[in-house]
Amino acid sequence: MSSYYTFFLIEKFQPLGAGTRSCISSSSWPPLPPAHFSADRSVTASAARLSFGVSILGVAPFALALPYANLFWCAVLSAMIGLILASAFSAILVYSQELVPGKVGTMSGLFFGLAFGLGGIGSALLGAMADRHGIPFVFHVCSYLPLIGLFTALLPNLGTPRRAASTAATA
Repeated sequence: MSSYYTFFLIEKFQPLGAGTRSCISSSSWPPLPPAHFSADRSVTASAARLSFGVSILGVAPFALALPYANLFWCAVLSAMIGLILASAFSAILVYSQELVPGKVGTMSGLFFGLAFGLGGIGSALLGAMADRHGIPFVFHVCSYLPLIGLFTALLPNLGTPRRAASTAATA
C-alpha cells in the first residue's frame, strides 16, 4: 500500500516538492515502537479482542478523511493511522494464540503467512484497479477498508475459561 500512497501523493500534489517528500517519508516510519510497547503477554484474550477491534475501527475516521485532505493533513493522518494500526498488532497476535492454546509458533506462523499472502493478493488486485480507474479511485475505495473492523464483534469471546464453558454447555 505504501507504493500506492506515494503515487497518490505525487498525482494529487504535483509538483513533487519538499512537503510531498516529507509526507512520503512520514508514512514509512517503522511501526515498531507502538507494537513493542503494547506487547504484553499478560493481556487477556477478551482485552486483546477489544483492543484490536478498537484499533482497527479507530483508524476509520482518519482513513475516510485521507483522500480529501491537503498535503499537511495527509502527513498528520498517515502518522495517526500508522500509530493506531501498529498498536493492534500484538493484540491480534495474542488473541490468535489464545484461540489455539499451546500452539504459539503455529498461530504466529499462520498469522504472518496470511498477512503476507493476503497482502500480495490485495496489492495485485489494487494494481489492476489502479490501472483501470486510477490511483485516486483506489484510495477512495481503500479508505473504507478499516470498516471491516466491524466484523471483530463476531469473534468469539474468550473471556471465560474453556473448561468452564464446556461444563456449562453439558449442564
